[in-house]
Amino acid sequence: MKATNRLSDLICQRASPRLKLYRLTDGHGLCLLITPRGSKHWQWRYRFEEKEKLMALGKYPNISLMEARVLHAKARTLLATGVDPIAKRKSEKLRKRAEFREEKKISILAAAMLAQEKLASQLLNSSSRAYEKLMNELLVTSSRNFENMAHKILAESNLAFKNLTHNLSVLNRAAFEKQIQELLALGIDLKTIRKETGK
Repeated sequence: MKATNRLSDLICQRASPRLKLYRLTDGHGLCLLITPRGSKHWQWRYRFEEKEKLMALGKYPNISLMEARVLHAKARTLLATGVDPIAKRKSEKLRKRAEFREEKKISILAAAMLAQEKLASQLLNSSSRAYEKLMNELLVTSSRNFENMAHKILAESNLAFKNLTHNLSVLNRAAFEKQIQELLALGIDLKTIRKETGK
């Protein structure tokens, strides 16, 4: 049986870089990779479907020894169910990325709809004010036009009434004179005509 938990925090801290990268093994494939530049990375070596794979678990000391062991244990449990941990992590990343894009898309659409509603409200208010102004102008113009038309009609009516009165007066006088001529032709004197007509 292979030994586990070989590493300690002190060993991880004191691991110094060498000319070539090397690994410190903790057990069951979990190891700490140290590069020539001194950076340290957690890795897990495992086999899936007869293929050897290497899964990155994070950078030390951002991921402590205890945290690396927890991640390692979860990945081993997933592997035991027949699921490739690397493939699973990739699919999770893709799903989260798709969800993020969808949320961002919804956020953008919501912002666009809000902007459209705001613009529509502004246009409606502007149109209402413009319509009200137009109606007021039309009302004032119509009132003025009506007054002008009324004065014109009244003036024309007065003129027509005057003309009618004059015409009737002329006609009545002509008819009266004609009657006088007819009476005179019958031999009736002017005094008798005035007495009877009161003219």
